[in-house]
Amino acid sequence: DQMLSFRVTAQQAKARCGVISQTNTAIVTPCLTDITSCGSFLHLTEDIVAKDLSHENGRIAQLNAFDFLDILDVLGNHNKANPSAAMSFSKYTNNNRQNQLLFCTTRHPLYSTSLPCTNEEATGLTSAGHRKITPEQHISAMAVMSPHLFVSLSDEAGASDGSNRKKKCVERSLNWLDRSINTYNGIGATAAQTMFAPVQGADILRDRVKSATEVSKRDVAGFVVGGLWRGESPDVREAILTRVLDILPQQKIRFLPGAMTPVEILDAIAKGFDIFEGSYSAHLTENGCAAVFPTSSGNISKRIKVNEETSGKPKTFQSKIHLRDTAYALDEQPILVGCTCYTCKNHTRAYLHHLVICKEMTGDILLDLHNIHHMDQWIDSVRASIREDKFDEFATWFRDNVV
Repeated sequence: DQMLSFRVTAQQAKARCGVISQTNTAIVTPCLTDITSCGSFLHLTEDIVAKDLSHENGRIAQLNAFDFLDILDVLGNHNKANPSAAMSFSKYTNNNRQNQLLFCTTRHPLYSTSLPCTNEEATGLTSAGHRKITPEQHISAMAVMSPHLFVSLSDEAGASDGSNRKKKCVERSLNWLDRSINTYNGIGATAAQTMFAPVQGADILRDRVKSATEVSKRDVAGFVVGGLWRGESPDVREAILTRVLDILPQQKIRFLPGAMTPVEILDAIAKGFDIFEGSYSAHLTENGCAAVFPTSSGNISKRIKVNEETSGKPKTFQSKIHLRDTAYALDEQPILVGCTCYTCKNHTRAYLHHLVICKEMTGDILLDLHNIHHMDQWIDSVRASIREDKFDEFATWFRDNVV
C-alpha cells in the first residue's frame, strides 16, 4: 500500500481541518463515515452512491470486521485469484470508488452492545451469531481484507458494565494493542500507517487518562476514543473527552464513534476530533425522519438578519421532521425547500409519508439519500467555518437555535 499521511490545513482554537492522503485519495476532515453492512450502504445501491453522493471531499466507508470473519477463506481465495490492486477487497465489496478509503472497526455503529471478553478473546456479532477472536486472528483478518485504516481489537467497556469489567478493560486493551502491533509489523505491514489505537476506560476518568497516556507512546496512525454514549452522564463524557484530547498527540488523526447529534459533533470538533461515525443520518432514516436544519453559514446569516428585522430575535429551527406524521399526508413541498438532493428535486413530503407508512423500501432509499446529502452539506459548512475562522460563531448559533 502507498504511504498514508495526515496534515492539519486550518485551525481555530482546537477545532481543525485536515487532509488524510493516500496515493490519489484525499479525505478532507472533519468528516463523517459512511455506515455500511458487509461493505454495502444500508439502503443505497452502488449506482445511486456513484451518481447522487458527492465524492469531491472524499468519503470513508466504515466496515465492521466481524461482518467478514465467516468468509475470510473466500476473501483469501479471491485475493489469490485476483492479485492486482484493481481486484482487491475494495473491489470485492464494491467500495473501489475514486477518492474513498475503507475504515474497519470492530463494532456495529447502530447497535453497539457490550459483549463478553476474556484476557485472550473478544466477542463480536457476525451473520452466523457470536464469534470469538484473538488479537492475532484479528490482524490475520486485516491482512486479508487490507483496509486503508483499521481499529485495533479492544475491550470496549461502557458505564453500564460491571466494575470488574471496567477495571480490566484498560490493561486488556493495551495488551491486545501491543500484540496487534507486533503481529502486524511482523507480517511486513506498518501499524504507523494503518492502525488506530483505542482509548478505553468506561466512565472512569483516571482510567481514561492512563489509557490515553499509554497509547500515545505507540507508533500508530491515529486514535479512537471508544466506549462512550454507553450510559455515562454528559458531564462525565465532557470531562473524559476534554482530558483525553489534551493527552493524545496533536499530529495524529482522532476518531470518535457513537450515535451523536449534530450539536454533539460540533462539541467534539471544538475539542479537536477529526472523524465521526455517520450514524445520525442512518438513525434518522431508520425512524422515518428527515434532517431539515440549516446547513450553510450563508443561509444561517441570512435567516438571522431576516428574523432580527421581523421579531427582534432569531427563530428556532427544527432539526428533523417525522414523516410518519399525518401532517405530511397532503404536503406537496419537498422535504426541504432549496435542497439539491435527488429526493428533494423529485419527490414530495406526501409521497414520502406514504412510502414510510407503507414501509416501502423506496422510502428508506429516498430518505437515506436526503439525510446523507444533508449531513454532507452541513459538515462541509463546518469545515468552511473553521477555514474562515468563524467556527465558534457557527457552533454557538447552531446550539442556540436548532432544536
